[in-house]
Amino acid sequence: MKRIAAVLLAICMVFAFAACGGGGEESASGGETAAGSESSGDSGAASGEALVIKAGHVETEESPLGQSFIKFKEWVESESGGSIRVDVYANGELGSDRQVFEAVNLGTIQMSVGSISVLTQYDEKFALSMLPFTFDGPEAENAAIMGSFGQKIIDWMADYGFKCFGFQYDGARSISNSKGPINTVADMKGLKIRVMESDLYVRLFNLFGANPTPMSFTEIYTALSQGTVDGQDNPPSLTYESKFTEVQKYYSLTRHTYSECPIVANPDWFNGLTAEQQTIVTEGAETWLRDWQRETAMGLENDYIDKIRESGVEVNELTPEGLETFKEAVLPMYEEYEEKLGDVYGELMSLAS
Repeated sequence: MKRIAAVLLAICMVFAFAACGGGGEESASGGETAAGSESSGDSGAASGEALVIKAGHVETEESPLGQSFIKFKEWVESESGGSIRVDVYANGELGSDRQVFEAVNLGTIQMSVGSISVLTQYDEKFALSMLPFTFDGPEAENAAIMGSFGQKIIDWMADYGFKCFGFQYDGARSISNSKGPINTVADMKGLKIRVMESDLYVRLFNLFGANPTPMSFTEIYTALSQGTVDGQDNPPSLTYESKFTEVQKYYSLTRHTYSECPIVANPDWFNGLTAEQQTIVTEGAETWLRDWQRETAMGLENDYIDKIRESGVEVNELTPEGLETFKEAVLPMYEEYEEKLGDVYGELMSLAS
């Protein structure tokens, strides 16, 4: 009997030790385990530990998007007195836009900013925000995305598991390539162009007469340098900061689409924060990730065009006649989306101006 009692006592001690020491281990990456799974509402406050916000994006730290996250981190950590910590992972360290958005949706990370194109995997109506030549210029785009046009997209995103704080301005998308300047849509014929992983973009570049190749943003540089594709379409800031100028010779200012990047968070995680934490995160996101980034990016767009030119890339502006050939080429796309999405198409397009 004494032997049995001793064994039972030893077993009880083992379980007691495990219960006391098994829950505090951090992941090898130095962050919290299952970063987005804390949705119980205590947000780390009960243990006295800092709330950790894990945020990822694909751009460089030097880009306006990357800088906005640095400023967001500094502001949130300061305003919270250190009770909130923001861990930012740049340069696609956590994966492509699609992978990071899926992680936010699942709650394994808390926040991100990325191309709106990835939302088309949830509903094709998100593609309407990327229709070519919707806006006459950055002022028209800004008014729409900061107004009812943008709010409609935010409302749609909530239905698919995203808390959206607004949109970053990623710039007017134009086309770089290694073959020659593009002056009319006829110059696109046969060019192998990397495009976003979106049916709309594949269709768009087919109408341009190119051979579109969908791939992740993180694969572009290698594909360009190896000749897998001839070119890509991105705004001036991304084209320059991502060093595509090292492996491209021409940049043609088609400005066919204004690239919007939703600022997203996991809603269950956000709703589990205290009211004070929600205020700090919201003010930080709207002040730095949205307003500061948009103003900075719009102000630097022409500077980035100059930097591309100074890097040795030939930059050409399209004539009104040349630009018109692109607009005429994509007319079937509007009809196709109106037929496919019906009232949703008309509803969003009515808010574009």
